[in-house]
Amino acid sequence: MMITHLVKFEGKIIETTVTNKANVADDWIQSINRLLKQHQGHKIIGMGCKFIHHPILSMSNKTPLLQLCFQTKALILQLLHIDSIPLSMRDFLSDSNTTFVGIDIRNNSRKLLEEGRPSMRALAYCIVGFSARKCRSNVNIKGDWESRILDTELVEQACVDAYTSYIIAHKLLKHG
Repeated sequence: MMITHLVKFEGKIIETTVTNKANVADDWIQSINRLLKQHQGHKIIGMGCKFIHHPILSMSNKTPLLQLCFQTKALILQLLHIDSIPLSMRDFLSDSNTTFVGIDIRNNSRKLLEEGRPSMRALAYCIVGFSARKCRSNVNIKGDWESRILDTELVEQACVDAYTSYIIAHKLLKHG
């Protein structure tokens, strides 16, 4: 299965591919690798994961989704349903020339707030100028992240999480 969503956020349209197929993930990685070869400067990929918190401990901490974003191209890989992990994904994630950035929204935002540090929403507002009202990365939508077909609101949140991580890191590394 592969579904492409066009997610509108902060004046940008993020082409978001949602899939559980290794060949689709492989195609996305090849396309991003082509863009990265043309890209000058730091190679940054926004990254996020969704975790399952289940009352039965052995079923917790599974990762149903991996979210990746470069510029305005995002991939939401449904790990619980994927037919196989492509070798290109392993190579891509282990590339020492690429910086993967992200934040565990649910746990780290709570911890950062408890410690008096800014949330993802505050960072997005202060560093990038995103509207705090529009930046929902700090709000973890309850939903069926394990579903084979994600509803639009979940796709949008997953996309915005990875995109926001990418933009924050890009701006910090570009402007120091």
